[in-house]
Amino acid sequence: MRLDKYLKTARILKRREAAKQLALEKRILLNGRVAKPSSEVEIGDRIVLEFGNRILEVVVKDTPKQANKEKAALMFEVIRQEKKEIEDKRIVLMTALLSSHLFRSTHFLVGPAFSLSWKFPESAIQQAGNYVTTKIQAIGSK
Repeated sequence: MRLDKYLKTARILKRREAAKQLALEKRILLNGRVAKPSSEVEIGDRIVLEFGNRILEVVVKDTPKQANKEKAALMFEVIRQEKKEIEDKRIVLMTALLSSHLFRSTHFLVGPAFSLSWKFPESAIQQAGNYVTTKIQAIGSK
């Protein structure tokens, strides 16, 4: 059975298109390898999905073409399910900038094709810069 169809049939993901998108973004591993939406899933395979701030690892137990809600729960066994701490540098910077007063016009480049333009007093800009530098260093040391 195709990977995207399996994830939908097993009700791990609600839509087949969502499974396809995750696979195209290389956030699904099948037996330790990056999987394509069309990868064939067989009994005993390990699937690791990374979506949002969750990592879900399952072992395939069954691959029926259709499954009701009760049978879908028996199609896989959860091996590992964890939430990971994500502190995106852009979010840290935006938080620091938003917490400052909006006075002087300054342009900040946050990430690729993502920029912010607000007004800040000089002291707030320096304070926000120090805060962001500290946070980015903390993220980098993890």
